[in-house]
Amino acid sequence: MNWSVDMPFNYVSFFIPILLFNVLYWLYYRHRKKKDRGFVLAYYRLSYRRRFKRNLWTLPLIIVSIIVILLLDYVPIFVQMGYVFVISVGTVIELMYNYKQANKEREDI
Repeated sequence: MNWSVDMPFNYVSFFIPILLFNVLYWLYYRHRKKKDRGFVLAYYRLSYRRRFKRNLWTLPLIIVSIIVILLLDYVPIFVQMGYVFVISVGTVIELMYNYKQANKEREDI
């Protein structure tokens, strides 16, 4: 077998299991009681205030991942730009949504 042949990476089959796991995870935790104190690994089990804090803590990791993906030469430019766009816009939307919901949650208490 010739190992020097470059096989194209199938991005769709890579992300489908990740998305499926994420949806199942969300379905399991969506009606459970949310936790506001202590350590919780499950993101969907956190209150919106804690989700907002976790998003702020992961912001440096997101910035590093964007820099790394831009430095990789073997990743096509459209994949790089798509990643940067989706991650940037998704992070901003998630931060705004969690902040809004955290304030709404605080007013309801």
